Amino acid sequence: MTVADTAASPFDSPAERERFWKEHWRRRPYFVKGGARTVLPDRWDDDRFADLLAAARPVAGRGGLAIHEREDDVCFVETASVADDGLAQRAAELAAAFGAPRAWFDVIRTYRRSGIGSHFDHSDNIVLQQQGVKHWRLAPPTSIARETYAARMMGVPGVGAQELPDDGALEFTLEPGDLLYIPLMWIHSGVSEAGSLSISLVCPAQTLASVVLGATSRLLQQSGLGHQAVGTVPAWLDPTEAAAEDERLAHAAGVLLRHLGSDEVVERVVAGLRS
Repeated sequence: MTVADTAASPFDSPAERERFWKEHWRRRPYFVKGGARTVLPDRWDDDRFADLLAAARPVAGRGGLAIHEREDDVCFVETASVADDGLAQRAAELAAAFGAPRAWFDVIRTYRRSGIGSHFDHSDNIVLQQQGVKHWRLAPPTSIARETYAARMMGVPGVGAQELPDDGALEFTLEPGDLLYIPLMWIHSGVSEAGSLSISLVCPAQTLASVVLGATSRLLQQSGLGHQAVGTVPAWLDPTEAAAEDERLAHAAGVLLRHLGSDEVVERVVAGLRS
């Protein structure tokens, strides 16, 4: 399997963006020597990371921001762009460029040889090496069981750890300033040689279910379908009456679901998905 040459970044020119989109996006990795500058022009140092950490601690828990630390080993600031206006603005620009509803930046600092366990993500990731050297191994998702793949895409907790296959993994060594694109659901593992600092653009994938349900919800809201208040079942209600109320709810839900499956509603939902 081949990867892109290292002459250009997908953000260098319209032609390179088109090539990246057609040949690499969600298909295969893309490595660009010195390409990090086209995503974030300024390279981060220890002081810049310290500033981020100081800004992130008071707002941890807000907007998905979380700080995961192991003393003298690693510090991972998840959704770091919540605490950094520059990162937030750039993430919004890139989300718009990719046609995605949102994107964010994670920042990871290692203090010695350290790595992340082998896993796969329901997002596309672009790693921007800032300091130190990190070795990456990547493999396509062909070895992931179908039910595991589906569970990860649907956001089931605790799903994502996956061993790399013994053969066929691609290897990349990132030095300061390098860029590596890791496609959606590709199994990957990164190990830093020693202390390192890297920033990752995270572009989460939308499931078909989430997109269709969103469009259906908007249609329901606009048309008033299903606006009826459902009955309540207080604890003191006679069991027979409670069962009757449950039956009324089940019947009404069936009527609504059958209506949603009608050709007219399906056409309106699909029309709402078109850009």
